Parts: sequence; C-alpha cells; structure tokens
Amino acid sequence: MLLRRMWFVVPAVALALAACGDDTIGPGELKQADIAGNWTVKSAVYKEINSSRKVDLIDDLHYTGTAIVNDAGGFSQTFTTPVGPTTRTGLMTVTTAGVTLTPDGQAPRPVQVSLKGNTLTIVEQNVEFDVNNDGTPDRTDYTQTWEKKQ
Repeated sequence: MLLRRMWFVVPAVALALAACGDDTIGPGELKQADIAGNWTVKSAVYKEINSSRKVDLIDDLHYTGTAIVNDAGGFSQTFTTPVGPTTRTGLMTVTTAGVTLTPDGQAPRPVQVSLKGNTLTIVEQNVEFDVNNDGTPDRTDYTQTWEKKQ
C-alpha cells in the first residue's frame, strides 16, 4: 500500500517543481531578438564598489528613460533629466559568448544581461560615476532594469 502511494506522490511532486521553474533567460540562452524592441527604463542604479552608497537615476534624481534596440543591435537610450534629455547610442550585440555593449565612441565591453518575462536587467561592471557628488568619479557597478513596452 505504501508503495502505491509513493508512486502517485513522486510524480506529483516532480510536476509541481517543474511548474515553479525559473523563466529567466541568461547567458548562452539570450538571442538578439530577445533584446530588440522598445523599452522603458524602470531603474538605473550606480552602486559604488565595496560600499553601500548608490544612486538611482530614476528614483533619486527623477530621470525618466527609454531605450530602443533594433534587430541588428543598434540602440538608442534617452534619459530625460530635470534640465533636458540626454541620449546615448551604439550597439548591444548578443553572441554565444554573451552580450557586448559598444556605446558610440567607446570600446566594446561585456555586460551581464538577463531577461525574465518582459523585464531586462543589464549590469555594466566597473563604471565611473560620482555617486556622492563630490566631484571625484567613483568605481561603480551600473545596473539598469528595462521593461518592454507592449
């Protein structure tokens, strides 16, 4: 009798665990088509390396942001700041080796990218930004969260 109950319980538990699987697409699984589209920047956080100091351009500085990535990887990202818009353009390309970000006029650099549902998370490591506004750039990790526009 115990054996018959176990036969039912084991597949039911396996099915329940499979249903709770992670739908995040990360390194090696991401395709160029996954990042193509129109996006709203939900957060843009510079966090100082080896410190808890950080600044979110959206929440702390009241910027708004959008990004467009085309099928070939060309991108345009615009932040509207209290003093006006600022735009950065370049390439964001996906290969089997990962994602490379190449802002116009800058060298290519690898970035960490993951996609969960319609939310894209991009991490640029070791970026200079003056987190504490003292006039000296700090070493930071820059994490952006984008939500795909429907």
